[in-house]
Parts: sequence; structure tokens; C-alpha cells
Amino acid sequence: MIQDYLKAGYPVLSVRTHEPERFINGAVQQDNGRTPYQWDVVRGFRQVGNGAEWQECDPFDLPNAAAKGTEKAVWFLRNFHFWINEPPVIQAIQNNLSLYKTKGITLVIVSPEAKLPLELEREVVVLDYPLPSRAELKSILAGLVESTGIEPEDEAAVLDAAQGLTWEEAENAMALALVRQTRVGEPGVPKFIRDWLSWGAGPRAVQNLIIGGKARALLFGRVHVLLFLVPGRQFQALVPGEQLQRERLQLVEHVAEEVLELFVTAIDGVERADGRFQAG
Repeated sequence: MIQDYLKAGYPVLSVRTHEPERFINGAVQQDNGRTPYQWDVVRGFRQVGNGAEWQECDPFDLPNAAAKGTEKAVWFLRNFHFWINEPPVIQAIQNNLSLYKTKGITLVIVSPEAKLPLELEREVVVLDYPLPSRAELKSILAGLVESTGIEPEDEAAVLDAAQGLTWEEAENAMALALVRQTRVGEPGVPKFIRDWLSWGAGPRAVQNLIIGGKARALLFGRVHVLLFLVPGRQFQALVPGEQLQRERLQLVEHVAEEVLELFVTAIDGVERADGRFQAG
């Protein structure tokens, strides 16, 4: 997304997104040979991808720190919009613009909004990072089908329902929809749930699914969870603890498999409302 701007030597970019991790992770793969750094106000900055330690850096000092740093570098500044309108920051950026261009340094402000001061409106290029495309969603679904063997009855309907979600929203909506499919007495609950369970998912089931899925994603070198990374035994989170005795473990695993097969139903439960998507 920013590769052409890096090649052209743009000194400052502002990317609007609610998905900073997904954007930065993708941009680092296309950094045009530049050294990537990441900064936030709590941890400071560090080089991305080499296990470097975080170094403290005040937001007012950051423009100068970047200018004094490595040549041919790209700095991803998370939520820097809080300081971009401060006079010392405006002046520091203006003072260093020529140095950024000479040394091949680009500052990339990553935040959900881009309200620039008049002094920088002509110097900063504002870009919007798109939500996952239909092609990306299709690749996710393909990975799920390959890993689980579950074929959706209507692939187009699944992709239509998931489009417009951020990765985080998709994780939460899918987990919530899956959990609701285990609640005895809820409308639309499958017959095997009513026959085999006395209660179903506990109140922490959604959290457990998401946390476990994210842990697995990190082990696979991913920043975001794909559903096929959610391990089958993690679905034990959907069954109350007293039912996890050894003699019932086989039943729990069987229930987990059946719930996973409801993936298409879970996706179809995501509906558009007021321009946004919500879990059904």
C-alpha cells in the first residue's frame, strides 16, 4: 500500500485505520528495503523483526530521533495523531523534512483519524487502509476448508456476510456466534446440543476462544487469528468444567467437532446494521 510512496521518497504519510497491527505487519513485508521501526507512547521505539529492546522516546522528541537514526528507514508511529497538532512537533517535522528526504526516512502515522495542522497539510499524504477484501476473505475460507474439510454450502453468502469486518470484529463475531450455538434453550440451537448438554458455553467461552486462538496464531507467526488456527480441543471451553471428567472427554471432543461444523451458520449470523456488522 505504501511501497510506491517509499520509493518516491515521501517524508511523512498518515494512514487511517482501526487495524494498526494488520497494517504494520503487511507494510513491513513491502518496506522497499528500508529498516522498519515502530513507536508508541508507552513503550517508545524499536526496530521491527530483530528482537530489539524498546527504547524510551518522548513524542515531542520523536521527529528528531528519527532524523538522527538509520538511513533508509520507515517509522510506524502508532496513534501519533494526539501530538501532530502540537507546535513543537509541527516545527520539528518541518525542520527535518529535507533531512528525511536526503536520508530516505519516512514517518508513517498510523491512527484511526488524520486531522493535520495547516502547516503540514501539503507535506503529509493521507491514505485509508482498506478492510479485508473479498479475495482475502476467500483465502481465509480456503484455509479453513483445507484444514477442517468443511465445505460451505454457499461460499458467496459466507463471503458476503463477512465482508466489511475488521479482523478483530470477525474474530469476536465468529466466536460469539459459535458460543451461542451451544446454549441450550436458545433459538436455533441444534438438536445434538439439546440432547447432549445441560448448559453449554460458560460466560468466559468467547474470551477463551479468542485468547487461545491468538496464542496459536503467534505460534504460527501470524498477527491475527484465522479460524483454522483455533485448536479443536480449545472447544472444551464451550462445555462447563464439571463435564470434563475423563470418561466424558470423548463426548466433549465430539461436541467440539459438531460445533465447528456450524461455521457457516456462525458466519451467516453476522448481519449489517447501521452500516456496521454485528453478531447475530
